[in-house]
Amino acid sequence: MPATATQDRSRFLDLRALSALAHLRFATKHQIDGSYSGRHRSRQQGGAAEFVDYREYSAGEDLRRLDWKVLARTGRPYVRIYQDETNLLCTLAIDASGSMNFGSKRAGQTKLEYAQRLATATSHVISRQQDRVGLAVISDGLGEVIPPGAAPAHVLRVQQAIERIETRPATHLPAALRELFGRIQQRGVLMVFSDFLVDDLDQAFAALRLFRHRRWEVIVLHLIDPDEERLPEGRA
Repeated sequence: MPATATQDRSRFLDLRALSALAHLRFATKHQIDGSYSGRHRSRQQGGAAEFVDYREYSAGEDLRRLDWKVLARTGRPYVRIYQDETNLLCTLAIDASGSMNFGSKRAGQTKLEYAQRLATATSHVISRQQDRVGLAVISDGLGEVIPPGAAPAHVLRVQQAIERIETRPATHLPAALRELFGRIQQRGVLMVFSDFLVDDLDQAFAALRLFRHRRWEVIVLHLIDPDEERLPEGRA
């Protein structure tokens, strides 16, 4: 890797640790929208299993998808792409409210740092499978938003933005989620990293249901520090 790329790499990106996830694939349960052929089922079908293209085989995929004739002819493994497959769009929404800055000695890091580490790893896994990843920062409103993309320079931009996130005292998670809902048009995956310490939890989940009603796949990661599950021992 060029020296400049190494210098620009996020401190939350541990490629050695992520090598254990080399065969991991990020997939959806529901049909999604997309703009080009990929590994996921699309809502826009141009015919029953209509062949449209080839792409290179990735380690860990089902061998039954290989086109053995192409392999015998070229010596390179390819799989067939059909019209009802598309790329995945994933938006990583990270809560940057003040409560995310809490971290106990037992945890060894703040909740925000844990979210940054996990979101960076997720962006790496998603981009490796030629899918698109974006970012939305949430605190006292909707902050920085980076639409999903897949180019290496784009993924680096997302990871650097994740690294730069700083907390703010207030949080308006429901309003920020509603604003995000109005700004992103294509269906995809919304992955929310939050401790959900908000004034009105019902309103937060009502905002998430807007995405579900539009047929998004919503993944909620509830972050809790060990000392928030059980009060630390103190003096009598």
